[in-house]
Amino acid sequence: GSPIDLTGAEVKVHTPSTLVYTFGSFVLQPEEAVVIFSTLGGGCTAPHGSRFFEADASFNLDGGADEVLVNSATSTTLDFELWFGGLGNAGQSMNQSPELSDSGSLVQHTTVAAANQSPGTYADGTPFGSFVFVHEVRTAGTEDLNCDGSVNDGDDFIELYNPTRNTVDLSGATIRDTTALRHTFDPGTLVPPGEAIVVFATASTCPVPSGAQFVAASTGSLSFDNSDQALVVKNSRTMDFENWTFATAGQGASITEPVQRTETGLDRHDNISTFLASPGTLADGTWFDGSGPLVINEVLANVSDDVNCDGTADSGQDEFVEIVNFGSNPVDLSGMTVHDATALRHTFAPGTLLGPNEGFVLWGGGNPLCSMPTNVLEDLASSGGLGLNNTGDTVTLQAADGGVVDSITFSATTANVSANRNPELDPTGAVVDHTTLSALENSPGYLSDVSEF
Repeated sequence: GSPIDLTGAEVKVHTPSTLVYTFGSFVLQPEEAVVIFSTLGGGCTAPHGSRFFEADASFNLDGGADEVLVNSATSTTLDFELWFGGLGNAGQSMNQSPELSDSGSLVQHTTVAAANQSPGTYADGTPFGSFVFVHEVRTAGTEDLNCDGSVNDGDDFIELYNPTRNTVDLSGATIRDTTALRHTFDPGTLVPPGEAIVVFATASTCPVPSGAQFVAASTGSLSFDNSDQALVVKNSRTMDFENWTFATAGQGASITEPVQRTETGLDRHDNISTFLASPGTLADGTWFDGSGPLVINEVLANVSDDVNCDGTADSGQDEFVEIVNFGSNPVDLSGMTVHDATALRHTFAPGTLLGPNEGFVLWGGGNPLCSMPTNVLEDLASSGGLGLNNTGDTVTLQAADGGVVDSITFSATTANVSANRNPELDPTGAVVDHTTLSALENSPGYLSDVSEF
């Protein structure tokens, strides 16, 4: 789309029409939004991709039946909406369905999302527009983050995240700090929705996680200070601006968003994760695009044998869930949770790290004594059991912030035969009976052929 000049445009409500707002000099950018509040408190901040204005004259819309008219400065009708039958009387806003569609119709907000309203964003809270924001910055540290074999200023980086529904074109966009231009993005640099791009001071040879890109600073240096700022500009428009101070930066840790994927203000990385930094991944080491590196590889729900080798066959204690890290970097499981379709079953203890090619077997209970490889951790469900349903269930691994890391659904089961990914270690793999892959009925802590992860 193209920008729309709303200068002089009028917003009117009711019948007969009552003028409540006239735009000053204002151009609405493509896929961005403007919200007119009857009154606007000083504590309200417009989300990225939207602008908030207070009406010239306060108004009170009738939830039972009313209308809103938007005219251009030349009195051309830009939009007209009306409602009746008490549609707006449910303690929630009304929203277009489908969203951003002239052919849509107004429905109650909870018809399209769980929240009662979403001023300045899509109904699900996703921001409008097309932009990136500063998600993580490293100004000093003690780790070789670009995998060049040494620890120096070349390991400094800035990570930008795209929270929108649109691919962001960063061609020609620049990053500056208080001192100088630090990077200009190459033509054709695109960041898909929900993904990130990391600019290292010098080129990285580390494996690139799915959902991320690694590039080197075009100036050959970032030179961020512990008290500094980053300004990201595209076509003379600011995409993001972040300040930080020594209170949050330095001391070996990067600074990142305490609520990942959300603009809430930067904090030290080690305040929210066991790791000191996580370029190209979320703070816990999981990937931005949700494709890994953790996978629920095997689940056993229907048990009649002593599967955990403690000398007692128990239909609850011998259940297990097997989780594997198939990536190249450790993952911090601290605060992650395991649920089935009914309830929370386990919360991982602080400091629980799962290294590359390591597995974790979560038992329903008992005193597991099976021989496990050295790269496999074990624990008992913190809730006292897994409670998996023999006739079918869904097991979900959630991040500490509630986001879904992986999920597996299985149908009716056979006694002692686990449900297994096929191909193994593939979050997109089909769910099949273990006996489809092997003569064995199950293989906790191993691949189906009893080889190690």
